[in-house]
Amino acid sequence: MSAVRFCSWAFFVPDVVPQKKEHKKLGGIFCIWSMASPLEKQIQELATSAQAVLIISPDHIRRERATESLALHFFGVKELTPTSIEKVNADEWNNKTIKNFSDSLQNISLFSSKKCVQIKNLEKVNATIMDLFLKILKQDLTDTLLILSVEKLPKTSKLYKEISAKKHIIDMPALTPDQTVKWIQREFKQAGITNCSSELLNLVATQSANSLDEAVSLIERLILFADGDTLTEKDFFTLFRDIPNPKEFDLLDAIQQKRFLDAEVLLNQLLNAGKNTFLLLSMLFKPYFQALEIKLLLNQGLSSNAIQNKLEFKSPWIFNKYLTLAKSHSTQQLRKKISLIANTDSKLKNLSLSDDCVLGELIQKLAK
Repeated sequence: MSAVRFCSWAFFVPDVVPQKKEHKKLGGIFCIWSMASPLEKQIQELATSAQAVLIISPDHIRRERATESLALHFFGVKELTPTSIEKVNADEWNNKTIKNFSDSLQNISLFSSKKCVQIKNLEKVNATIMDLFLKILKQDLTDTLLILSVEKLPKTSKLYKEISAKKHIIDMPALTPDQTVKWIQREFKQAGITNCSSELLNLVATQSANSLDEAVSLIERLILFADGDTLTEKDFFTLFRDIPNPKEFDLLDAIQQKRFLDAEVLLNQLLNAGKNTFLLLSMLFKPYFQALEIKLLLNQGLSSNAIQNKLEFKSPWIFNKYLTLAKSHSTQQLRKKISLIANTDSKLKNLSLSDDCVLGELIQKLAK
């Protein structure tokens, strides 16, 4: 396996201007070397002075990048091998295994005079294991760096108090929606995608529910899809055909609110943007079908949260759209509208009228 090259970009510090760019795309991580940010300076200092560093962030991607940046500075290298960082899951510890872990810290590899260990899930261990671990932190561990990676940790916890007393904490709270969009934009730039429409950036943020981990998954696929330095909203929907276009929900809203003129305009916009007629019909079918499923479960007495989990909706925003539709219709009304859409499918296949006329007629009937 080849070495992983990494740099500290994308922890996100607002209004930071990189000094020197080196565009790389390796292992799905996009980098900038020599980033003059307070966070980068903190990482450099901690990597050479601390025995244990606590990283707190709701995002896996930022925890991992901070971990790798600490390791780079700790070893004083520009590249990490797959074995540079020893990874440990604390939630698998018991009294025996944590003792074995403690003993292993005293054993330095024949191939390196330093040891870097990433410990995950410490927030999940019980009080007994935590007390044993805190004793480990008090040991003199020569040439060893322990990186404690957690999603969240109460400030009242013993671990937080122990590490905060030494100011060895890297705390990266959740980004605001605006910061998430900036973060996404900078991720694209590091891959050489310098021209991204604002619609695309907002779309990635919305579809990922402002989760950086989900956003990275979308970004990596979009970068592979890109031809040149430009990506648009149209590229997104060409690649992710199964993801609804927000304009499609605007059309649904216009139908529900009986805004006939707006609905016609939105329909024409979608058709002119190259939306396939049958995909557009499928797009109209899906909300009513999903709303019917939700309606039937509501009638059984299930809560909204229970329904969302049962139907495995990953996007709360999309689920709420369908939930609103379900609550505003009876079961009979939803079945009737599903039948209308099915009949329209037959009309389109018979080609008796133009597609826009057939779909326009359907919209009028759905809005009644």
